[in-house]
Amino acid sequence: MEQSAITFRRAVDEDYQSVEDLAIDLMHELPIEGKDEVFARNYMRQINGAGVLEKFVAVAGNEVVGTLAFVLGQEPWSGRSIGYEAFWYVKPEFRGSTGIKLLKYVEKNIECDIVDLGVYNPRLLQLLEKSGYTAIKTIVTKEL
Repeated sequence: MEQSAITFRRAVDEDYQSVEDLAIDLMHELPIEGKDEVFARNYMRQINGAGVLEKFVAVAGNEVVGTLAFVLGQEPWSGRSIGYEAFWYVKPEFRGSTGIKLLKYVEKNIECDIVDLGVYNPRLLQLLEKSGYTAIKTIVTKEL
């Protein structure tokens, strides 16, 4: 089956359900205990209420096949605007260059000075470092 050309754009209201469905797909792939559709929908409600949210999508034909979303804020020490990644997901059958192309689109179109990405894949980290990103921290978690 031949894939449609992929285009990139800001998400519009009509994309909400597709973006939420992709967030659910992402939750199924993450090693988070207790994740399910309810967890994903609650997460979407939480980030939508977190402040200014910018969502971008990759579209093949009429289908949203990838998304990258950011909560916008300010760096406390510099005052520069920053986009904190809320989630980044591309359907498996569209992976390869789609996610990076979506990120490149975001870099040109997001309304902030800095983007902050959470990266858990070592290969992706290497690719991002080659594209000018700097790994600056390790996130740790502990269940209490």
